Amino acid sequence: LAPGYRLSGGPADETDEDDPRTESPVPMTQHDKRWVGRVTCELPARILTYEGWARVIVKDLSRTGVGISLSPVRLGIAREAGLAHLARQLAQIMPEKVQIEFDPHRLGQTVTRTLSVVRIRSWDSETTDILLGCTLSSPITEEEAVALNLALPYHGETPAEAQERLDLNQRLHATGPGPESS
Repeated sequence: LAPGYRLSGGPADETDEDDPRTESPVPMTQHDKRWVGRVTCELPARILTYEGWARVIVKDLSRTGVGISLSPVRLGIAREAGLAHLARQLAQIMPEKVQIEFDPHRLGQTVTRTLSVVRIRSWDSETTDILLGCTLSSPITEEEAVALNLALPYHGETPAEAQERLDLNQRLHATGPGPESS
């Protein structure tokens, strides 16, 4: 796990004091901006652990961050482990910088990044998967967002504006370049 990672028990909800979407008199910090422009999805991906490639599901994605869900069983993590033990186990099987390939069966290595795990977003012994919050080494480009078929908003852009931009880019990509003028 990346230095400064945070443990968080359970999914973010209305009572999560760490969730910047809740009312707070404190201004939003740079750390809280992880919620800006996040799109919920179910996108297959894979990460490179010390043991080799492991399948994960991207649960949400922004231009600079990703939430991934992974199976502790496939990684050999004990189900009865507590949160602190889980963090130590993750650190033993995942490097500080982890390669991720988004939708590799459809796109190959077209959309590949390095990620850093910054927090365990949810996990307990009753849930099936672990949800990790990660930062990306570089932002997802517009071309990559189109390839992933995701309307990723830019800062200050509404989801509807992002969807309109995605639709336009997909139409332009489908039709190819227009006739050249003489």
